Amino acid sequence: MFFFSCFAGRSGVVNPPLDLGCDLLSKKSFFHTLNYVGGELSTNHIDIIFYYLRKKRQLLNITKSNFSTTDTIFSQVLHAEYHSFLTSGLAEIKVCAGNTILEYYLGKGCRYGKTLVDDLLFPVIVLDPNHWILARVNFEECKVYVYNSMRDETMDATVASYMKCFSDYLPKYLKKFDFYSMRNSQASFALCSSFDSRYNPFTVVNVADLPIQSNSDCGAFVCLFAEYFIDSKPIPPTFSGHKMELYRNWLTQDLVKYGRWKIEKGYSSNAEGTVKLRRELRKKKT
Repeated sequence: MFFFSCFAGRSGVVNPPLDLGCDLLSKKSFFHTLNYVGGELSTNHIDIIFYYLRKKRQLLNITKSNFSTTDTIFSQVLHAEYHSFLTSGLAEIKVCAGNTILEYYLGKGCRYGKTLVDDLLFPVIVLDPNHWILARVNFEECKVYVYNSMRDETMDATVASYMKCFSDYLPKYLKKFDFYSMRNSQASFALCSSFDSRYNPFTVVNVADLPIQSNSDCGAFVCLFAEYFIDSKPIPPTFSGHKMELYRNWLTQDLVKYGRWKIEKGYSSNAEGTVKLRRELRKKKT
């Protein structure tokens, strides 16, 4: 078990707080939940970890060509907009000023340069029951890859229904912005006879032979799957409880080290708008 000097004392407050890009962390409970096997990760955990995965590769000059990630809000909004589109009965989607997905597209929600990447990784929370999965959209193959650590007939049906916002709605949205004509990719021409046909529904692929969770570690598995893809490593078919404990320990330690390094060096991260967007969404619900 790892112990950190910033956790010393009985207070539940991290002092000084750690700035991890999309939030200022001052509660020890955040790290305790992340550190222990079976701790259920929140949207805040996933957002911060995915931000860190992107940032770490930039700072260490570790590159995997043409990939990036979004935060958890993107998939939630995309899913909500898809269902609004279905109930509207419209043949085509309408995108107005102030649309949240448009904000992302313009780079205000998450700095990933959508027209430049081949693979975009989405952390997705599927409700009833709450369960994290990883979705990866490959724009060249026009496919959505699903990484799921809890497979059964009921869950597969739930995930398949949820993925329609990626497979059916996202191509319609991309067509609004003439997405493929802006990519300037030779592969786009080679794989398809016309740009228009690339806006047909994407194919959903359930990635096989993945490790299955034995505790409430779906959020940690989503982070693990993302790291294996980013590092171009094959995902092992099994992942023991002991290995998950070590992975969560390492992830917690890495975040703390990164936060403390930023304080010592006076390093300031680029704001990605995650907290602002979350607050705006909450206002819309009230």
